Amino acid sequence: MVDRLQEKLLKRQKEGTLRSLAFFDDSKIDFISNDYLGLAKEKIYLNDIQTGASGSRLISGNYKEIQELEDFIANFHKGKAALLFPSGLQANTSIFPTIATKNDVIFFDEKIHFSLKQSIRLSFAKKVSFKHNDFEDLTKKLNNIRGENKFVVVETIYSMDGDTPDFEKLLFLKYKYDLNLIVDEAHSVGLFGDRGEGLLVEKQFYKDILIRIYTYGKAFGFQGAALVFNDKILKDFFVNFSYNFIYTTGLSPVFVNILRRQYSKIAESYDKRCNLFNLIRIF
Repeated sequence: MVDRLQEKLLKRQKEGTLRSLAFFDDSKIDFISNDYLGLAKEKIYLNDIQTGASGSRLISGNYKEIQELEDFIANFHKGKAALLFPSGLQANTSIFPTIATKNDVIFFDEKIHFSLKQSIRLSFAKKVSFKHNDFEDLTKKLNNIRGENKFVVVETIYSMDGDTPDFEKLLFLKYKYDLNLIVDEAHSVGLFGDRGEGLLVEKQFYKDILIRIYTYGKAFGFQGAALVFNDKILKDFFVNFSYNFIYTTGLSPVFVNILRRQYSKIAESYDKRCNLFNLIRIF
């Protein structure tokens, strides 16, 4: 077993693709991280806060502050309910194994994040990709492929290209074909909207989205993620049927305290957002 693993590592070494962990040099100008507003490097000091949640939230790990934060997150992003996860990958991979069945079909933009593709693979639903931001290609596939429930997965901002879908066209398709839209806002939250609520709130498209994904490792300068739902029933369903939620320890009160603080900072970061978009225009 170890020999086989070593062989694969040696192959990568010969190809020049072997990766190793390295320290980021803070003395250099940052062109590579996701810390869009520079909040990750700010210092925070916490006193007398319990370190752990002690267990799954369904057993002993739930507490008032985490539920209050989820209510705040739902309200901030103009949703009906929210559910927190320790990471974006965990939030994303929870979605389709929880809500999709073998009678459903999932249509996804070919450039969505790996974790969403993994979520789709983990479900029993039919999987269909369409060309990046090409809703004509999506329309052809919607006409030819049937499913009990039809899901469409896109992002608001694609990290590699920095482009965005035509949401007016997508919403037209939603109502024509009765689609359930799942939208990842990882690279727009904190940057768009009056208080950094994300692109869907800025464009007033949020009411039409079944599930929105907000991750905190980019502009928020932190970690973790939240799913924001357009119906409270979805949160109740995830609490009861998402194994990523059920079988993980509840989030630490330290996490909750810092994330609530980061939301306040994001809401107050208008000047930082203006500076970022000015840099984008320059470059």
